[in-house]
Amino acid sequence: MGATSTGGGFISSSAQIGDDVILNSDIADESITSSKLKGEGTAAWVLTSNGTGSSPSMQVIPSATGANYAFLETITLGSDESTIVSSSIGTATYGGFLVMYNVAAVGNMSTIGFILNSDNTASHYSSDRLSLVTTTISAAVRTQPLFEVQAQSNLTANDSAIGTLIITNPASGSYRGMSSTGAVTNSTPTALQMHTNTGVWVGTTDVTNITMTCGAGTYKSGSSISIWGMKIV
Repeated sequence: MGATSTGGGFISSSAQIGDDVILNSDIADESITSSKLKGEGTAAWVLTSNGTGSSPSMQVIPSATGANYAFLETITLGSDESTIVSSSIGTATYGGFLVMYNVAAVGNMSTIGFILNSDNTASHYSSDRLSLVTTTISAAVRTQPLFEVQAQSNLTANDSAIGTLIITNPASGSYRGMSSTGAVTNSTPTALQMHTNTGVWVGTTDVTNITMTCGAGTYKSGSSISIWGMKIV
């Protein structure tokens, strides 16, 4: 055996173990089993350092969606529809929401945007939109029965609108802030069409439903939105 003992025959500290004193050949196969190890974790746990002077411990691997975000759902249309409706937000309270959208028009479309909690009252939404179409920049105050996110007045067949929407969801009694960035694309793009938009929804209740809708037209099958909840920490 390559191992040696000290004192009463036992190695009592790491200081008593010299380099290469215990060799791989000294350890019989299966002589050390997992049941003999202290601090064993479970599936999806990893051995994690707790800093100098502290023993490591088994800890759960952080969620792949990130510590501050919870993935809620992706809704993809299986047929042409005029709305894309969330179904998995439920009643859990989040500090806000991140929405990513990628939608295409069946034919002409106008007034593309989002409504919260099924509220389509025009006076409940107000926003300032800055748009770039080709080389022309324009600004407008928008009051629509939704929070408008398109970059131009109308989309034609097979045009796509892509972008992100951020919704703040503060304590009850406060308005909900909304901001978006996006662009319009098509198979043969001839002009840049982009926008930024900021505003509010005057509702003061927790957001439990997010719907992408339009004033006129239909979203093409395959159009989708994905939603993340921002955790309150």
